[in-house]
Amino acid sequence: MNFNGTGTQTFDSDGSGFYNVTNAGSGSVQLTNNNLAVTGAFTNSSGTFNANGLTNTVTGSVVVSGGIYQASTATQTFNGGLTINGGTFTGLTGTVSTTTVTLSSGTLTAPSSNMNVSANWLNSGGTFTANAGTVTLTQQSDDHRHQYIYNLTKSVSSAATLTFPSGNYNHGHRHINFERGLWRAFDVGPFNRIDPMDHQSDG
Repeated sequence: MNFNGTGTQTFDSDGSGFYNVTNAGSGSVQLTNNNLAVTGAFTNSSGTFNANGLTNTVTGSVVVSGGIYQASTATQTFNGGLTINGGTFTGLTGTVSTTTVTLSSGTLTAPSSNMNVSANWLNSGGTFTANAGTVTLTQQSDDHRHQYIYNLTKSVSSAATLTFPSGNYNHGHRHINFERGLWRAFDVGPFNRIDPMDHQSDG
């Protein structure tokens, strides 16, 4: 399914699944009436995609290379990962669940509720906005470079290590929680002390 219009196009899936969906027009595509299920890839290369209070479940990759993806208030599930490489992904209040997050350019605004990441968080450029939400990492072993996260939780079924490479990390005087595993930090600057109970602390 390829959208390339200049005005507002409504998208009613009528409960049917779609293989690949692409928004390449200069206008906007707005879901209506029914949730969307995509078994292939979802691409937003220009224009605006508005989930409009409905869920979007994508089996393949979600790529925002241009334009804007407005996640809205319902859960967005990306089983093949989320890549922002030029466009803008805007979370609102609905949960966003994904495997890998890749941000190389453009803007990623987390939802004000929860963003669940089950694989790697790869940030090589672009802008990440925390939006007062919680990012939960569920990968067994992670190596993440964060610009700013409001609340960060790592929750895994068995002990695992979260590694922060050298760089500038700002926790915003909020909460970083580890249910299992180890914390490793290298030259992290704003973190003044890490205690043996796996809690970040200041002072």
